[in-house]
Amino acid sequence: MAQVVNYSNMNIEFEEGPFVLVNSGGYRIEVQTECHGGSCLPVCSIYKAMKLRFPHFIKGTLGEASIVCDWLNSKVKSGEIAKMDHCWEYIG
Repeated sequence: MAQVVNYSNMNIEFEEGPFVLVNSGGYRIEVQTECHGGSCLPVCSIYKAMKLRFPHFIKGTLGEASIVCDWLNSKVKSGEIAKMDHCWEYIG
Protein backbone atom coordinates (compact mmCIF):
# COMPACT_ATOMS: atom_id res chain seq x y z
CA MET A 1 0.00 0.00 0.00
CA ALA A 2 1.12 3.54 -0.68
CA GLN A 3 3.10 5.41 1.96
CA VAL A 4 1.29 8.23 3.80
CA VAL A 5 3.42 11.14 5.07
CA ASN A 6 2.63 14.23 7.12
CA TYR A 7 1.98 17.45 5.22
CA SER A 8 4.90 19.26 6.84
CA ASN A 9 7.38 16.36 6.95
CA MET A 10 10.75 17.50 5.58
CA ASN A 11 12.75 14.34 6.32
CA ILE A 12 10.81 11.58 4.63
CA GLU A 13 12.22 8.09 4.47
CA PHE A 14 10.75 6.91 1.17
CA GLU A 15 9.89 3.24 1.57
CA GLU A 16 7.54 2.32 -1.29
CA GLY A 17 8.94 4.55 -4.03
CA PRO A 18 9.24 8.26 -4.82
CA PHE A 19 5.45 8.83 -4.82
CA VAL A 20 3.69 9.29 -1.48
CA LEU A 21 0.28 10.37 -0.18
CA VAL A 22 -0.30 13.58 1.74
CA ASN A 23 -3.59 14.30 3.53
CA SER A 24 -4.65 17.88 2.85
CA GLY A 25 -8.43 17.84 2.95
CA GLY A 26 -8.35 14.58 0.98
CA TYR A 27 -5.36 12.50 -0.05
CA ARG A 28 -3.19 13.85 -2.85
CA ILE A 29 -0.08 12.53 -4.58
CA GLU A 30 3.33 14.08 -4.02
CA VAL A 31 6.74 13.01 -5.25
CA GLN A 32 10.22 12.92 -3.74
CA THR A 33 12.30 16.07 -4.11
CA GLU A 34 16.00 16.51 -3.43
CA CYS A 35 15.93 20.17 -2.46
CA HIS A 36 14.71 19.72 1.13
CA GLY A 37 14.39 15.96 1.71
CA GLY A 38 10.62 16.07 1.47
CA SER A 39 8.00 15.88 -1.24
CA CYS A 40 6.29 18.25 -3.66
CA LEU A 41 3.58 18.14 -6.31
CA PRO A 42 4.52 16.20 -9.48
CA VAL A 43 5.39 17.87 -12.79
CA CYS A 44 2.93 18.20 -15.70
CA SER A 45 4.02 15.06 -17.58
CA ILE A 46 3.07 12.93 -14.58
CA TYR A 47 -0.30 14.69 -14.22
CA LYS A 48 -1.01 14.01 -17.90
CA ALA A 49 -0.25 10.30 -17.46
CA MET A 50 -2.40 10.19 -14.31
CA LYS A 51 -5.32 11.87 -16.11
CA LEU A 52 -5.19 9.34 -18.95
CA ARG A 53 -5.34 6.41 -16.52
CA PHE A 54 -7.45 8.01 -13.76
CA PRO A 55 -9.43 10.82 -15.45
CA HIS A 56 -11.45 11.89 -12.39
CA PHE A 57 -8.73 11.76 -9.73
CA ILE A 58 -7.46 15.01 -8.20
CA LYS A 59 -7.58 14.04 -4.53
CA GLY A 60 -9.62 11.41 -2.87
CA THR A 61 -10.02 8.87 -0.15
CA LEU A 62 -7.06 6.89 1.13
CA GLY A 63 -8.17 3.89 -0.95
CA GLU A 64 -8.55 5.86 -4.19
CA ALA A 65 -5.29 7.74 -3.76
CA SER A 66 -3.42 4.53 -2.84
CA ILE A 67 -4.39 2.94 -6.16
CA VAL A 68 -3.02 5.94 -8.08
CA CYS A 69 0.13 6.18 -5.95
CA ASP A 70 0.89 2.46 -6.29
CA TRP A 71 0.39 2.73 -10.06
CA LEU A 72 2.85 5.66 -10.26
CA ASN A 73 5.45 3.79 -8.18
CA SER A 74 5.03 0.77 -10.49
CA LYS A 75 5.80 3.05 -13.46
CA VAL A 76 9.06 4.03 -11.75
CA LYS A 77 9.96 0.35 -11.35
CA SER A 78 9.18 -0.32 -15.03
CA GLY A 79 11.22 2.70 -16.19
CA GLU A 80 8.26 4.69 -17.55
CA ILE A 81 8.83 7.39 -14.92
CA ALA A 82 12.41 8.45 -14.31
CA LYS A 83 14.37 11.20 -12.63
CA MET A 84 15.45 13.78 -15.20
CA ASP A 85 17.44 16.84 -14.06
CA HIS A 86 16.38 16.43 -10.42
CA CYS A 87 12.65 16.00 -11.31
CA TRP A 88 10.57 12.88 -11.79
CA GLU A 89 9.18 12.84 -15.36
CA TYR A 90 6.83 10.52 -17.23
CA ILE A 91 8.81 9.27 -20.24
CA GLY A 92 6.38 6.56 -21.34
